[in-house]
Amino acid sequence: MIKLLFSLFFFCFFSHYIMGQTPLRLSIQNNYTYTESFSDISNWTFNSTTIDGTFSGGVGASCWKGCLAQSLGTIPDGKKITTISTGFTSNTTGGVQKGTGSVILLSTGSSDNTSSVAFDLFLDFTGLNAGTLSFDWSTITNSTGNRNASLKVYSTIDGATFTDLSAAQVLNV
Repeated sequence: MIKLLFSLFFFCFFSHYIMGQTPLRLSIQNNYTYTESFSDISNWTFNSTTIDGTFSGGVGASCWKGCLAQSLGTIPDGKKITTISTGFTSNTTGGVQKGTGSVILLSTGSSDNTSSVAFDLFLDFTGLNAGTLSFDWSTITNSTGNRNASLKVYSTIDGATFTDLSAAQVLNV
């Protein structure tokens, strides 16, 4: 089993749709750019309604959102999520965790493509063409076994149809 640690400089799931979360309007950002260093992640706080997945505090948290489990689809497709990320976990518990200047997505499972976790970033590209996406990532392997794991980035404008950004994939780590 491989446990994934995704140290993120700029990460995934960007969209125009609103599901209880306010997208960051890129048209009003300096040079139409968004960068998140997660330097204040120790202060990020999920709202008390954990099924909501939105944040009530923390610099940089407002355009991010945790995800509920979804049974539709097949891992990995942008829809099927087996591990919720609507509250922070720790240690070996799967989900989203606070790293030191990073978001950690931990997906655990017994074999390839049996577990998934997602964390959404809401960006509003209205009036703009999307440019370059970059992020830092890393993995932690477990000495008790090995399974392939992947990091995939999807975009959506409606929360139902997801487009795989294949140039941003990290496959079969």
